[in-house]
Amino acid sequence: MIDSKPEPTPKTSFEGFPGDDLRAGVLQSLLNVLLVLGTVALIYNIAILLPQREWITLSIYSAIFLGLMIATFGKFLPYSQRVSILGGVIFLLGGYTFIMFGLSRNGIAFMLAFVFVNVILLSRRAGIIAVVANAILIGLVGAGYQMGYLTPFATSKTIIGTTSQWANAVISFSLVGGMMVAAGSAVIHALEGAIFHQQHLSVELDKERQNLEITVNQRTQDLNRRAKQLEAASQVARSISTFNDLDSLLNDTIELIRQQFGFYHAGLFLTDDANEYAVLKAATGEVGQLMLERKHRLKIGEEGIVGYAVSKNEPRIAMDVGEDAVHFKNPDLPNTRSELALPLRSGGKVIGALDVQSEAEAAFGNDDIRILTTIADELALAIDKVNLLTQLKNSLAEIEASYQQYTRKAWNSHLRSAKRNYAFRFHRQHIEVVDDGYVEVDQVLMSNRAVVTTQKAEDKTTHTLVAVPIKLRGEPLGVINLRFDASHVPQDTVDLLENTANRLALALENARLLEELQQRAERERQIGTIVSKVRSRADIDSILRTTAEELGRSLGVAEVLVQLNDK
Repeated sequence: MIDSKPEPTPKTSFEGFPGDDLRAGVLQSLLNVLLVLGTVALIYNIAILLPQREWITLSIYSAIFLGLMIATFGKFLPYSQRVSILGGVIFLLGGYTFIMFGLSRNGIAFMLAFVFVNVILLSRRAGIIAVVANAILIGLVGAGYQMGYLTPFATSKTIIGTTSQWANAVISFSLVGGMMVAAGSAVIHALEGAIFHQQHLSVELDKERQNLEITVNQRTQDLNRRAKQLEAASQVARSISTFNDLDSLLNDTIELIRQQFGFYHAGLFLTDDANEYAVLKAATGEVGQLMLERKHRLKIGEEGIVGYAVSKNEPRIAMDVGEDAVHFKNPDLPNTRSELALPLRSGGKVIGALDVQSEAEAAFGNDDIRILTTIADELALAIDKVNLLTQLKNSLAEIEASYQQYTRKAWNSHLRSAKRNYAFRFHRQHIEVVDDGYVEVDQVLMSNRAVVTTQKAEDKTTHTLVAVPIKLRGEPLGVINLRFDASHVPQDTVDLLENTANRLALALENARLLEELQQRAERERQIGTIVSKVRSRADIDSILRTTAEELGRSLGVAEVLVQLNDK
């Protein structure tokens, strides 16, 4: 009986096919059991056959036992040789049993064991060969007994049998052996198929696991890279928000972008007043400094990726600059392989571009573009903020200068109109009006800050002079001058005096404004009085007389002339 199922995929498809290990394990276990049983059988036969001087039988049993030992302990031998030794031992034992005892059950059992070993441990072909060899052996032994050639070996226990019995034995053995071959090969085939399938699944699982590990590693690397990019973007955003100076903002931000993202080069362009060129304002490295020194610029809409991004108000990326017709081949940056330019938008218009370059081809992905676009937008807002702050500072400086000028003119005018010197001294528990100040007063007015000096009197005592300016909107109005009978004045005292001077300046300004308001009110009253008197006159002569008279009295002038033009 021959199994019609296809053979399993050859084990050469997988090195170290696990079926070989399984058969080797079965062989070793079988040999261990047979060696133990063979040892017991050999000792038993020696004890019985040695007194009877059955040297041939003892020699055969000894040879069989030696073969078992070689097959059991000869692990250095190839697997097929060990199986062949085991099969030869069983075949020899079965043949000897048939020769000595004829048609005995033991002989049939050994022959079937020989078939089992070959079909299970070797192959179906080996099992078929074993069946054929056993059938031939049984047939020859039967013929030998029927023809008398083996009769001398017969003993009292030998079953010689008839020709038909031997023929039936050959046929029965062949059928049973064939069934064993068919069943055993089917089982082995199914087992090998299952093992092969398991091996195939294991390999596929290993591949899937490896692919999964690769995917996980890639995703992990991507996530780590994305996290670093986001952290870099956050750091850039924090740095951008701290700058109030445009040059520091541009230079430090560009350098931070290059360091955090690992770019080959980074630069920032701003459009000129005519919106004709994109002028490089900040760049990284020595090459960037050289480009800044020669005032590197690109014509908008005509030169380079930067010019394209500014003119089109959209990002421009060159994955391979060698194949991009728009790319500007800068001799200062020969290692550039890919470039990305992002427009800087402010108030609905483009004010410049952020340019980054890499030594790697196709170095910019979607995540890079998104993050750098966010940075570019934040940078544009920061530039607007710095420009606005600069304008506000300039405007504030102009306003402060105007206020100082106004304050100086207003007080000079007020003091001239007052026609007096405002100087008061507290001396010996009394208030005195003085005409001249001290030398340190002029020093304070010139420096516009507090002056602390020490002097030694004729009696060798030390005095400390503290002069503090009375400032209003940065303009000195006067001085507070103090003399201390001590060699040192604490800084707290100087601070107190400065705060007092500031409050004093505000009080003086309020008083000046009040006096001017009162003067203006008085003038308005005088004007109202003159106008009311003039209006009470009915003729021109009286009106002119009254006007001249009232103006002279009100203003205290020596002469007033009121004349109508007769030309």
